[in-house]
Amino acid sequence: MAKHEKFIKLHKMAFLSLLFVVTVITIPPLIGTSFIVSYYERIYPQVFVNGVNIGGFTRAQAQTVLQQSTILPDQLQITIHSSTGTKTIPLKTQSIGAQFGIQNDVESAYEVGRQGNVVADALSIVRALKHTTAVPLQIEFSEPAFTIAMNSLSEGLGNPPSYARFVLKNAQVQVINGVAGDELPIEYVKEQISSALSKREYNIELQTKVVDTKLTDSEIQNSIERANALLNKSILLTVDNEPVQTLKIDKLIPFLHPSGGYSEPALRSFSADIAKENNKEVTEAVFKFDGKRVQEFTPGGNGVSVNQELLYQNLSIAISSLERTADTQVSLEVPHESTKPQTSVSDVNNLGIKELIGRGTSRFTGSISSRVYNVALASSRINGVLVAPNETFSFATAIGDISKYTGYKEAYIIQNGKTILGDGGGVCQVSTTLFRAVMNAGLPIIERHAHAYRVGYYEQDSGPGLDATVFVPSVDFKFLNDTGHYILIQTSVNTKNLTADFKIYGTSDGRKATVTKPVVTDQIAPADDLYVDEPTLPLGKIVQLEHRAWGARVSFAYTVERDGKQIYQKNFVSVYQPWQAVYQRGVGPS
Repeated sequence: MAKHEKFIKLHKMAFLSLLFVVTVITIPPLIGTSFIVSYYERIYPQVFVNGVNIGGFTRAQAQTVLQQSTILPDQLQITIHSSTGTKTIPLKTQSIGAQFGIQNDVESAYEVGRQGNVVADALSIVRALKHTTAVPLQIEFSEPAFTIAMNSLSEGLGNPPSYARFVLKNAQVQVINGVAGDELPIEYVKEQISSALSKREYNIELQTKVVDTKLTDSEIQNSIERANALLNKSILLTVDNEPVQTLKIDKLIPFLHPSGGYSEPALRSFSADIAKENNKEVTEAVFKFDGKRVQEFTPGGNGVSVNQELLYQNLSIAISSLERTADTQVSLEVPHESTKPQTSVSDVNNLGIKELIGRGTSRFTGSISSRVYNVALASSRINGVLVAPNETFSFATAIGDISKYTGYKEAYIIQNGKTILGDGGGVCQVSTTLFRAVMNAGLPIIERHAHAYRVGYYEQDSGPGLDATVFVPSVDFKFLNDTGHYILIQTSVNTKNLTADFKIYGTSDGRKATVTKPVVTDQIAPADDLYVDEPTLPLGKIVQLEHRAWGARVSFAYTVERDGKQIYQKNFVSVYQPWQAVYQRGVGPS
């Protein structure tokens, strides 16, 4: 058997050798060395693209000839036949980014007779001398533009199909079945337009395809079982180990394809959104100050470029893992490339401002516009403040006078046991946020006072007791900078989503701060709601002046350690009075 195969192989090689010799002998004498030399860097004869003979031309010459002779029409007439009738639509070639792929066509023409196989190339040259060789004309499109044009072409087409989809209702997963309809596949349209343009035909007939998207009963049952496997499960997305989004059942089920597998469009669209939200340019460190306050500060940050393709693949794997295992959560680091800044903070200052050492946040949803304004204004007054080594920071000193003369508006404040309109209402949102940042940095607290009663703003993203009230100049908030280096306070207020984010920069000495969970005791119910007749309000109109709040004693421990040793500890106790809800009731003329 082996001898027989060897015999066949030897005869095959002999035949190919003979074929090569015969081929070369039959080529006219011109196709010897002189022929090869004369067509060096030139296209062999009788090679046509779109009916144009470019044989004998260099690639550059061929490209110029084809650009002059191959011109796209300004407009195509597209006639679409569907189950409900026919419509004709003019389509500008510019709107789909259509262009001839002349450069690629010329390269294909040049490769005729130059494939690297001696026998095949010799045969190609012989054929070129006796017959023409036609290279098909390629048409290229702009994918985004073509997709937009397809949406326009598909409008009003018969009965478009609806695809099966998942819905979550009362914590139960249901499947809404698909309905068959007319569809215009994008690849089919591309093929038809490309074929017509290559033939210089500008009236194009298209026929919609009937797509049956309805699932069988078994497919529906399988889909529901898959979706139910994801109930009470989630995917935690992180960037550089920082959480950016948690995907729960409502976000996960759109990724499941009802007929099996996963929805590529949904996963790719989500991956694109994550990239848009997290991609960022690298920022170089900036530090400009006038000797007292930093006027401009950028700590510098890595540039981020999300790998959408890899994210798409990893999401599929993560969802599959949740489906197949008993795991309730999968952590997925968003794949990305990081670009480090060339300049660090320590490169641009000699004050010891090197890194983030503390951060505090708060929310103030529901604040009236004047309170939001005051929060932003007061925050700006302490933004960029430098605190020297061993200096005690005073909030009252740093922020200065709080009145209409310094730009503040009237908003609700607590004064003499009542909530009244007063200049600067909202400043305590700033002192509270700073209090949290200082504790996060592990700095000693010299002075802090709780509010008279529990204020809802300070418990929107925190437990009770983590507030700090100020009433300039008598009631202050103070802390000590004992780090041995300058520290910088940076404030940021988002007036749209009503959040405050304060950061403290300096040099870390390795200290770590912990705050225990607040313990609430001695709760006292507030008195019944009080209604006060107000003749200046129309009859029946109700205006709330005070909000109901339970009285309580709240305590927590603040501890700072370094190298396993305690360097600071303080217990905070806040005693909040019960607060009665008070309403004005209109008794005046309506």
